[in-house]
Amino acid sequence: MALQRIFISYSRHDQKGALDLAERLRAAGFTPWVDQKSIPVSVPWLAEINHAIRASVVFVIFDSAGWRASKNCAHEAQIAQGLVKPAVRIPADSDPETWAERVGAAYLAAAPTEALRAQLLGDSERWRAANHPADHLPRGRLLRGFRAVLPTVAHDGSAHAYVGAGRRAALRRGLVTTLVVLLSLTLWLSWRVADSLTQALPDQYEETLAGQRAGQQISGALARNPYQGLSTAIEAVSAADSSDSVLWGLSKALDVNVPVRIEGSAEAVLADPLPETTLWASTGSMATYLPDRSQVLLTSADEGLTVPAKGPVTALAWAPDGNYLAIAESAGVRVVDARRGVAVDLLRGLDAHIDQLDWPEPNVIHGHSGGLTATWQVAAHEILSVDGSWYVDLAANPDRTVMYALGRGGTVTRIMQDDVSTPVAIPNATRSYSIEWIADRWVVGSATDSGGFLTTISETGEVTDQIDLGDCWPTALAAGETSTALVVCFADFGFRTVDLDTHEIAFQPVDTQPTSVALGPLGDVLVGSHASELFRAGAGGGELIGVWGSMCVGGAEFLLFSPDGRKLLKAGASARSACIELRDDPDDLARTSRIVPDEAAMTNVRAATWSPDGRFLVLGFTSGHVWIYDTEVFYSRQLTVPTGSEIRGLAFTADGQDLIAVTRNGEVIRISATLAMASTQERVAEARARWQVGAGGGLA
Repeated sequence: MALQRIFISYSRHDQKGALDLAERLRAAGFTPWVDQKSIPVSVPWLAEINHAIRASVVFVIFDSAGWRASKNCAHEAQIAQGLVKPAVRIPADSDPETWAERVGAAYLAAAPTEALRAQLLGDSERWRAANHPADHLPRGRLLRGFRAVLPTVAHDGSAHAYVGAGRRAALRRGLVTTLVVLLSLTLWLSWRVADSLTQALPDQYEETLAGQRAGQQISGALARNPYQGLSTAIEAVSAADSSDSVLWGLSKALDVNVPVRIEGSAEAVLADPLPETTLWASTGSMATYLPDRSQVLLTSADEGLTVPAKGPVTALAWAPDGNYLAIAESAGVRVVDARRGVAVDLLRGLDAHIDQLDWPEPNVIHGHSGGLTATWQVAAHEILSVDGSWYVDLAANPDRTVMYALGRGGTVTRIMQDDVSTPVAIPNATRSYSIEWIADRWVVGSATDSGGFLTTISETGEVTDQIDLGDCWPTALAAGETSTALVVCFADFGFRTVDLDTHEIAFQPVDTQPTSVALGPLGDVLVGSHASELFRAGAGGGELIGVWGSMCVGGAEFLLFSPDGRKLLKAGASARSACIELRDDPDDLARTSRIVPDEAAMTNVRAATWSPDGRFLVLGFTSGHVWIYDTEVFYSRQLTVPTGSEIRGLAFTADGQDLIAVTRNGEVIRISATLAMASTQERVAEARARWQVGAGGGLA
């Protein structure tokens, strides 16, 4: 996946306009690089500029008299010219509404291989600067792509050395694979001719294969019938010590929404497809099923949406509030958010048999088939509030009895149990970025056109202080030692420590642009960068611990230690197989375990939290999914149904059993996490109870 990285070259006199340009490009999906600080004439800063230009696809000149008179800008242009970078001039006095479009046109006009070429130039320079780490070499498809564009950087020594080292590593891996195959063949022959050899290794191998087969059998059974999936999972878990594959299969079986009650004695019968049908909601909205087009049209007073039907539709029902529509199809009953056309639940158990749907209560749906009635509990979450805010963050006090949701427009919303307050404006704020509990108060990072500041809010809800940060836009916060806040500023080369009591501010430079910050268990400060690096702050710009590569468009947006400080989550945006990693060795944070979510839709992490005991990691995604992951045995416990709204904040409730989530669409949601965090025995018992409901109704 190519990154849309843009380098912005500008004069210090045009800083406000350049930052506005960067914001517009970011909103348009680009990843702009802009230096907000004056650059001292020293190797680390110049090296950072050099790397940023190398890694950019397009070199943008924010043109003005100041730019043309600047020696630094001339030096940047010289680097870009030497690297043959596509360039575009944006006059500083031109219409800002045209800026993103002009840069986008330049990006599209660049050669198709330019993004890959930029990635090669950027990655190879980082690899060289990090003293050639062997675990950060290109491989597979990426290595083949780099080899293809290598002739376009014929004179760049770092790129050639990087690709060459990658090729040598690939050859070594191939050799090792060959040796392993030969060794395996030798061992196999030895087992055949020497009966005295132990059978431990082949037994372990067979056990692993058996676990994988059992997991595949559970998935296959679930696809056919959810009750077959439950039965297969129960048998597999009960048979012996369960493998990861079997436990994963149990999680998938429990994730299926089956009826909580089945009544009636008659057998279910196949339902006939509906003719063209229109159904009105209590709000005046209507749903029209068009069988010839295989579509359901959702029409309200404001807009219309089209929902593709997945096979013939046999029944429709509106929720009491008119915001959700249930659509009975061959694969189950889809529950669709009629405001966005997004499916938020799938009800299984009477697949293709429902000829009538009733939705009498907000979270209860009845499906009828002949003389049989099935009752579902809709989605294991409850919407506590919808106020129209664009929430960007959520923070709780230590006992999690009080939380504050932060609105992008500079508001805070207090959440206590199920009580959600009306949003309150933060004094002087036009935009807010992050909120964190630090020491004995909430700290909010906000900004106006003239600069940034921190606002502190007491546990009782009063605004107690505001601390001016000058030209720093505080995009990320973390708790430092005692009453100190760690502050990351937009497009900066370091972070600030702010004493919340004395208002003293100190700047700590880092040889990269941070996007996240965290205090380590030993008191050291770690930062994640726009290039998905992990730095330990210190003298000389800090120590590079690891690099995740270029698949994370937003960089390392989350650094989150577990409550005991022994596990570190790193997460970002874009490719799901490259942007979520767990570092669970506190003595060696360079060692990682990659975490891959179950669903392809879960690619951009926007919220994260740990369970109070530090065992479970919870992630929220732009797709609306909330995912719970067991970090002790490394498998998914449960994938909750998507809400349809981008998740922007997560926190556990005081009892540690439920989650509070806030979304970009202004929703405050309570999500049950009890089953996801239950013991395996408790989860098997729940699976048996669900299967017995189906068996009692003749569906299992």
